[in-house]
Amino acid sequence: MKKYLIALVVILLSGLAYYFASPFHNIWWLMWLMPIPVLIYVYHHNFWHSLLVSFMIGLAPGIDTIIGYWSTPIPIQAFLLEGLLQSLEWTIVILLTRYLTRKNQAAYSIFIYPCVLAIVEYLVSLTEQGIFNTIAYSQLSVLPILQIASITGFIGITFIVSLFSSCVAYSIIFYQQKISVLIAIITTIIILAISLGFGFYHLNQQKMLNQQSVSVKVGLVSIDMAPKNIFNPENAAKIAEQYNNAVQRLATQGAQIILLPEEILAINKNNSSEILAIFSKVAKDNHIIVIVGVNETIGEKHFNTALLFNQNGQLVGKYLKRHFVPIVEDDLTPGSELVNFLINNQKAGIAICRDMDYPNPAHQYGKNNSGVLFVPAWDFSVDEKVHAMGAFLNGIQNGYTIVRSARAGLLSVTDPVGNTTEISTNLQPVTTLSTIAIIANQTSFYARHGNWFVWLLFIVLILIFGDGLVSSKR
Repeated sequence: MKKYLIALVVILLSGLAYYFASPFHNIWWLMWLMPIPVLIYVYHHNFWHSLLVSFMIGLAPGIDTIIGYWSTPIPIQAFLLEGLLQSLEWTIVILLTRYLTRKNQAAYSIFIYPCVLAIVEYLVSLTEQGIFNTIAYSQLSVLPILQIASITGFIGITFIVSLFSSCVAYSIIFYQQKISVLIAIITTIIILAISLGFGFYHLNQQKMLNQQSVSVKVGLVSIDMAPKNIFNPENAAKIAEQYNNAVQRLATQGAQIILLPEEILAINKNNSSEILAIFSKVAKDNHIIVIVGVNETIGEKHFNTALLFNQNGQLVGKYLKRHFVPIVEDDLTPGSELVNFLINNQKAGIAICRDMDYPNPAHQYGKNNSGVLFVPAWDFSVDEKVHAMGAFLNGIQNGYTIVRSARAGLLSVTDPVGNTTEISTNLQPVTTLSTIAIIANQTSFYARHGNWFVWLLFIVLILIFGDGLVSSKR
């Protein structure tokens, strides 16, 4: 009876902490404490008990997501499989940590959990799950912690947060090995101090760079309307004129480039010329750049497209969305090309909504020296901050400003270190934002050098595993 009670307590402690640290609650400090009970538990208990307890705890973020999106049009089954897979991934991380820690009781075993978790998160980011489930999202309200991502990518944040948890668990498990515990604590403090020290330095440096950087005045607008009206091509001209009224108002306020949300209307071969002419005219008349998100039908194929009109009213670019919401967007055809253009002689790019939940095209734009990324989006009000997280984090990783205009979400401008100017559409009939966007004059170390940190973690983990095998033979 006692062993079941202990298991229940661990599930409640770590599970509730995981739940409330997940995006819809986002209590950041809970993620630093969440793994400690389960790491201690699995070290002392057998494989099957460890598997069951870990899997139950791993369901917490999936439950958070399902409850968060319950009132939205997205079918819940879209999240069920993802939640189960996330729990399975978490279980693998914990069991592998348990296995290696039992073979390696030296102070360096504090690196096992953060290395395994960071590597698994990186591998998962390459799948259809993307980076949406990274624990790094939990830290988005603490800017000094986030800055390490500009060097290591998001997994650096995961590593730092989980290193603290691992050190505390190690110190409790091996409390009798005083020298090893002391080494583990000192090592962790040094690494955390370096990371936070860099964070404060980077924030201060960016403040100075912002004063020297080229900037542009941007306008963002979102008009609330029912999807059935949006996807009816017969309504396209009327919708376009509604947006143009708002665009002209923003232009009179000095906006040089105006971003509209994702899929504001539907175009096909019958109305395409008319709709393009409407946006071409407003761009030319006001001498502004306009980016318009549309649902586009070409022949038998459907695309989620962002149209780019220059100051002369010419259609100079079309970006096609790459990553789609499961079930909801299964009929769309993905694109593969970047769209870059110049603002005040500085390079800018375009991505659409869910594209920012994945490493690419965000990293490709960073590697391509883009200073600002424009992101048309469509959220569900309840997730206005949750779904913007991917865009904000990718901006910090890659060292550029994010300008994001989301229907039923946030109109936001986020600089390369995460400082954000935002306004919620809050389902208002018309919402606009006019503000200054910094165009970064240099991309990040991560944007230039890519995923070097994950390879370093692979090497560390292999060395720990090898030493564990040698120790076992001895």
